[in-house]
Amino acid sequence: MCVPVKAFLVENQGHRVLIDTGWSEACVDHPLSHLGFGLWFASEPVLKREEAIPYQLQKLSLKPSDIDAIVLTHLDCDHVSGLRPLKEAKHIYCSKEEWQHAQTRDVRYRKAFWEGVHIETVSMKKDTSAPFGKSCDLFGDGSFILILTPGHSEESMAILVYEHKQYAAFIGDDSYNHHSWEEQKLPGPIYDIQSMKKTLRWVKQLSEDPHCIGIYADHENV
Repeated sequence: MCVPVKAFLVENQGHRVLIDTGWSEACVDHPLSHLGFGLWFASEPVLKREEAIPYQLQKLSLKPSDIDAIVLTHLDCDHVSGLRPLKEAKHIYCSKEEWQHAQTRDVRYRKAFWEGVHIETVSMKKDTSAPFGKSCDLFGDGSFILILTPGHSEESMAILVYEHKQYAAFIGDDSYNHHSWEEQKLPGPIYDIQSMKKTLRWVKQLSEDPHCIGIYADHENV
């Protein structure tokens, strides 16, 4: 099965944010050595050189240093493989718990992807409106809200981008596509099935909210 691997560049209220980084250009010439056999076997990348994020930024006359923040929804290979060429971004964030888990011997994570990269961990605050009771206002102005959404990984995040009372939701792998949240079909792999079910119900609620103008999943084939 071949599915898209997406990253999203979002500009809102004076902030330029890249959500995830997709595959590295290294996957064009040396995918096996870049990923290691286990990750390569599980997720063989299909990539044209011009599809890598640095080339996409060049088309927009942007450099990595022009990005105010990179937000990593989680640290799976197809979300962080392309991180190192973007290390000059002003800030790079992931959740504290996700970062801690990635330091273990779990074969799901490859530390070479963030070697030499300064990653800042997000400390969540109590938020009774969030599905797991925690969120973070990234810039302190309500424009980018990071929501804790475990299930697919130990502590993945979704990002709600607000303009006035409307918002768009960027959900990483909390759901692979609209069929997944509409029909409550679980995406895989799954770190914790009960948390994944709860997260998936939350995504469906977003889809029914008239204030939600769009839901963007990293593997949606549209």
